[in-house]
Amino acid sequence: MAAPFYEPGDVVVLRRLGLAKVTAREERQVGSATLLCYLLERDTGMVPIPVEKAPALLRAPMPVSEAQEVLGVLRAEGVEAGDLLARRHAAQTHQQGVADLEDPRAQATYLRRLYALPPPLTKWEQMAALHLEELVLDELAFVLGGSRDELTREMRGRYPALNAAAL
Repeated sequence: MAAPFYEPGDVVVLRRLGLAKVTAREERQVGSATLLCYLLERDTGMVPIPVEKAPALLRAPMPVSEAQEVLGVLRAEGVEAGDLLARRHAAQTHQQGVADLEDPRAQATYLRRLYALPPPLTKWEQMAALHLEELVLDELAFVLGGSRDELTREMRGRYPALNAAAL
């Protein structure tokens, strides 16, 4: 698979971390090797990604049609927590569950199930939900042209479990 080619100014999704802006493509010294890297800007700082690893670590933001489907997943009525409720106190369940989610629809589905849990949420459920909100809601706001704050308010209004948590 050929590495995708991103230009400075492009917005990409850094898998498992969320949105980032490509600020440069530059050579970086890593040990004894010189690697061509994308330099990505995130709220938390700059992240260098070797161009050769881009297919595994980066993707373009989802198209509008997919974003609308993902928002539909989050707005779906009658969703149950399912097996999350039975495994509530297993921290590794949520850590591994979130880490295994690569595509936005799967992330939104897991987040929606977390929203369905009855309060109070455990620390790990809170952390998983907040992380997935960062991944999913940031990308939805970017793609659909809305505000992350508005999406967060909507989700918290629909599903108050996170509101009851001491965040």
